[in-house]
Order: sequence, then C-alpha cells, then structure tokens
Amino acid sequence: MTHGKDWMVGASTCSVGKATPEVVRAYAEAGLDAMEISLKAHEYAALDLPALRRAADDVGLTIWSLHLPFSNDLSIAHKDAQVRKKAMETNIALLRKLGENGISHAVVHPGTEPTADADRAERLKQKSRELYKAVHNLYERAVRKQSARREELAQSEKADTLRLYGELLQANQWAIQKGDRQATVQNYYTGEDVTIRLDPRLGPNENAQKYFRDYKKKQTAGQMLKKLLLEGEDEIEYLANVLYEVETAPGEQALNEVRAELKSQGYLKYYKQRERKQKPADFLRYRSSDGFEILIGRNNLQNDKLTLHTARGKDVWFHVQKAPGSHTVVMSRGEDVPDTTKQEAAELAVLHSSQNGGAKVPVDTTEVRNIWKANGARPGMVLYNDYTTVYITPRAGLEEQLREK
Repeated sequence: MTHGKDWMVGASTCSVGKATPEVVRAYAEAGLDAMEISLKAHEYAALDLPALRRAADDVGLTIWSLHLPFSNDLSIAHKDAQVRKKAMETNIALLRKLGENGISHAVVHPGTEPTADADRAERLKQKSRELYKAVHNLYERAVRKQSARREELAQSEKADTLRLYGELLQANQWAIQKGDRQATVQNYYTGEDVTIRLDPRLGPNENAQKYFRDYKKKQTAGQMLKKLLLEGEDEIEYLANVLYEVETAPGEQALNEVRAELKSQGYLKYYKQRERKQKPADFLRYRSSDGFEILIGRNNLQNDKLTLHTARGKDVWFHVQKAPGSHTVVMSRGEDVPDTTKQEAAELAVLHSSQNGGAKVPVDTTEVRNIWKANGARPGMVLYNDYTTVYITPRAGLEEQLREK
C-alpha cells in the first residue's frame, strides 16, 4: 500500500477472519502501518466502522480500504436482476459509511469466478442436453425407418407368389372367363389346388399380365429396399457415434464441432456457426512406454483427418469392434511397433469408446494402408481388411501415465 510518497505495510482482515478494535490493536502491535477490512459477505451487516476508526486513530493505524462483499448471491454481475439489485444496494450503503468515517478506498469484484464457472458449466450442460436430444431423435427416427423397411422387404419377398399366379393363370386360360372373380387351379409344382383372385373387368391373359407386372414392381422395390437397408445401417452406426461424441464432449468447442459436422451432413439445417472462428482442437496425444506417439481423434471429422490424412502406411490403427469410439493410431516412424505399444494403444482405444469400463473388449487393429473410405461414406466411417482382433481390459491409471505433458 502507498500513501503519498511513503510506502506502508498493511494486511487484510481476511487473514484473521474478523474486524474488531482488538484486531486493529493487534495489527499495530505487529508493526503494520495499515489494514484492509475484508469479511465474509454476511458479516458486513454487523460491522462497526466508527469503533474501528476510533481504535485505528488511537494506535496510529490507517484503515486503508474496505473490500466490498461478494458471493454467489451478492454479485453486481449476477445473471439474476434481483441479486444484482441487492448487491448494488448493499455496496452503496457501505460506500456511504466509508465516506462518513473518512475511509477513501474500496475494492469491488464484479462477480466471482466460482459463479462464472458454475454458469458456464450449466450452459454447457444445457447445450449438451439440447444437442443430445436432437441427435437422439434423429437416431430413433433412423431406427424406425429401418424397421419399416425390413417389414416392407419381407412383404416384397412374397413377390414370387405373384409370378406363380401369373404362370398358373396363363396355363389355365381355357378354364377362366372374363367376369370371373376368382379361379381355382392346380399348382403344378406342389399338386395342390390354389385359389387366385381375379379382376372381373379383365380377361384371363390380362389378369395373368397384371400379376406379372405386380411381380416386377415388388422385385424392383425389393432391390431398392436392400440398398436402403444397407444405407440405414450406416446411418444408425454414424448417429450412434455422434451420440457418443455428444456424451463425451469436454467443452463448448467440442459441441460446436459436432454441430458443424451434423450441418455438413444435412441434419441441422438451421444451425449457424459463430463468425468468430475457433482454432480446431488438436488430436489427443499420448506417448507409449516405448517412446512411440499415439494419436486419438476427438470426433468423427478428426477421425477422418487422423486415419486418412495424418497417418501413413505402416502406422498402426485401432478401434473397438462394432461400437462407437475414437480412431487410435500409433505413429510408427516407419519402424516395427513393439507389442507393448500396441497393447497400450488398444487400451486407449477402449478408454475412448462407448465400451469404456468394460472387460475383454474386442478391438480391431490393422496397418493404416489397409483402411479406405467408401464413396459417400459419412465422417468417421471407414472400411478395412487384413486385421486382427484383440481382447482388452484397460489398466487403471494408464491414460494419465501415457498422456503427453
């Protein structure tokens, strides 16, 4: 503390937890020149400034300043207007008392960092919940569509019956007349009689041709449905990965990256990214006990970047089998990767997956040169061959041990 051109040595009452005439005298006896009054927020109501000032004058101690109160429910920067109003009224009343007692300095905090942290955490939780709900709805819709397609395919697979009816009607035209509503003929494959519904407006050959046309329609629909079912499985797998990303997102930037990815895939049409561009997050970086760098993607876009652009031919890739998780790559430097490093990388792959916490988790591993991306595949979705599967139970504390400092 300074006063004019002279230096003074002082201390805050927060170090002793109270502000009384006895504390004033103790500070003076300790050789201090000045003091700052600082108490817990609820203690200011009982503060006797005139008594403190008299005690300070008696021992020649300067009351240099008062630290205005602040807490989660007494902050001039609080998001709640009533809390802000209460804080302002409290501070103004104390400032008046300072002036009345000849104390010319005050310290004020606009808010408290714990409150700011809590607010940020709550905002992050809210954004995470909203995004999770949106992705979960997309996932459930994809599952429902897939179920409907399977049911439709099951119906289309009965198309052979339509073809058979057409053949049987052609073979028995002599026994059918226009105006008939049904025909009972023998199925020459089984020897049993079959009753076939007819359109009475059509003749026997026209009814047969109608069954053939319906057969071709069902056959074409079946081929299309098989293709849509494959695409549906890919979509469900992708959205399951995105759900995992949202659940494990460490902060707002990670959530924004997931939103941007979903928008690029046509899922979030109305999401607008902020003008302020954020620097993309780096891969998660680890160092094996053998000294090899291990990189892990934080999201689907990073997984693509890591596996398809950063890693090279002999680098070794890991991913939990048939479950959402991050791509994990050992950067081989062109050398043979030791088994110890492979084991550690496989454990990290489990820890950064939806199977974290499991035992004997299957992990597929192969060299990066055996991995490729199908045309039109979504972010993070790759194909691979020439792989082996290992069964992994991660060791406690391994991730922190290998994390690059």
